Amino acid sequence: MQFLDMRTVFFTNILIFTICTLIIASLCHQSRNRFAGMGFLLADFAMQTAATFLIAMRGLVADWMSMSLSNMLILAGSILGYMGLERFVGKITSQVHNYILLAAYAFAFNYFVFTQTDIAVRNLIVSLGLMIIWFQCMWLMLYRVKSRMRPLTLGVGIVFGAFCLVNIIRIVEFFTSPHPPTDYFQSGMFQTLVIIAYQLLTIILTYNLMLMVNKRLLVDLSAQEEKFAKAFRSSPYAIMLARSEDGQILEVNQGYFDITGYRPEETIGRTTRDMRLWVDEEDQAAAMAELSKAGRLHGREFKFRTSTGEEMDGILYVEIIAIAGVKHTLSNINNITRSKRVEEQLQNLNMNLQKRVEEATERRLIQERLLAEHSRLAAMGKMISAIAHQWRQPLSTLGMIIQRFHAIGAMQGLTREQLDDFKTGAMQQVRHMSDTIEEFRNFYLPEKQKVPFLPHTCIASAVKLLDPQFTISGIMVDLIYPEEVQRSVNGYPNEFKQVILNLLGNARDAILLSRTVDGEPKEGRVMVHISIPGNNLMIIDISDNGRGVPADIAPYIFDPYYTTKQDSGGSGIGLYMSRMIVEDSFKGRLNLVGGLAGANFRIEMPLEDES
Repeated sequence: MQFLDMRTVFFTNILIFTICTLIIASLCHQSRNRFAGMGFLLADFAMQTAATFLIAMRGLVADWMSMSLSNMLILAGSILGYMGLERFVGKITSQVHNYILLAAYAFAFNYFVFTQTDIAVRNLIVSLGLMIIWFQCMWLMLYRVKSRMRPLTLGVGIVFGAFCLVNIIRIVEFFTSPHPPTDYFQSGMFQTLVIIAYQLLTIILTYNLMLMVNKRLLVDLSAQEEKFAKAFRSSPYAIMLARSEDGQILEVNQGYFDITGYRPEETIGRTTRDMRLWVDEEDQAAAMAELSKAGRLHGREFKFRTSTGEEMDGILYVEIIAIAGVKHTLSNINNITRSKRVEEQLQNLNMNLQKRVEEATERRLIQERLLAEHSRLAAMGKMISAIAHQWRQPLSTLGMIIQRFHAIGAMQGLTREQLDDFKTGAMQQVRHMSDTIEEFRNFYLPEKQKVPFLPHTCIASAVKLLDPQFTISGIMVDLIYPEEVQRSVNGYPNEFKQVILNLLGNARDAILLSRTVDGEPKEGRVMVHISIPGNNLMIIDISDNGRGVPADIAPYIFDPYYTTKQDSGGSGIGLYMSRMIVEDSFKGRLNLVGGLAGANFRIEMPLEDES
């Protein structure tokens, strides 16, 4: 039977494997980037084709190529095919056992090629090696895959089962029939039929692999179609599919109806121009021009018209897609009318809010200016009272001098010495009163910029101004400042002096109130203590032995217009303005702190940098 000659069968095998390899290559290209493992399957078929070619060329190429290399390619290719199937179905495992099998296979096969030549044993080794690999393929396709994928892999699994059956028959034949040494191409009818069986099963395997891949493609495409159909239908945006050639609308989703008010049956088969969807036709022309130029339109805002004629603002996205080779436009309109109205309301609200803030700020500045003016007027009132106290004694003394001078003049003639005494005494009192006026005038001169000054000097000046009031009230003022605290700060001296005068005046009032209510203290004392504890900070404590500040009103004493001196004409702005001056002009702090008796107000100010 010449047509069943083994060499002829092998050349036919080359043709079959070549065609099958091309088919697998086509599948691999078709499903690239979709399914894993296709490259391994292609490598398997390519290696099987190369091995078949080398076997067919026996006698024309070196024996190690036609015998050893060809059979190594067959088994190695089968392992790669198994790895490809694992990746295709997502069941990747370690291949260490197969690598060991390949090494043992190579050793045993080459032993019976080069050391002890035996064609029958080599056939047995090939059958055993391939059966182990193909059994794994069959088990993978029929049992290891997930149940939902099993209908796709069933045909491939059955084919590998048939491969295993052929190998079992071949193994049984080895143990039941004699095998005289002979050339491989003279192996006889049985081996020829085995190769033909392999050819047929290879064709069937290729067909089933093609079916498996295409079925999975269909399943995936169906899933993708369902996913995109659901996304199309359930999208809250107005989505419209139209033919590019004439603009005829082919499909719209529920969001299109919700946004525009046009039902699908009122839309499909018409164009946007027929429906007067665009408010401005120039916008439509501009959109179409940009789409034609760029091939897409992304995030452009236009005005559209609903079925009721109401205008709406929409963000338009358009993509050109090809369906069955025909260009279509997929449009997406996002209704932003409500968000734009909210944005406009927010802008108006922000503008109104900004205007209100500016008005409130202006009112606060006016109020603070009024407070400052009120505070200065109140301080002027206290200063006028201080002037009255300062002038009372000099005026009384001057009056006595004049009366004495008049009496002496009436009783006897005046001598030159008496005239000089009169002049000297009168002028001393006038100079004292003039110095007082100058002191108070300087106190109210406006200061335009900050200057370095010595706080202890300002405090001493303030104590001197109020000394007559404290003396007549029986109150002693102790000013304690060690030499190391005689350092300067940067600010407005007169403002600082105003703060000290206010705190000293409050201390005097507190002592007088304590005498009125409690009869104590008989000897009033006010202590001003200056210290520099560190951190480049000066601390000034002004304490008295009056009644102190009750705990229930302590949190409110720095509030504007809060006063406990309504009966005596207190304005309630002295402490508020004092704190504001310390914080704004000196970047310091003014607080009420605890003391053994009476009240203790503490001023903390940063010192001038001496570097």
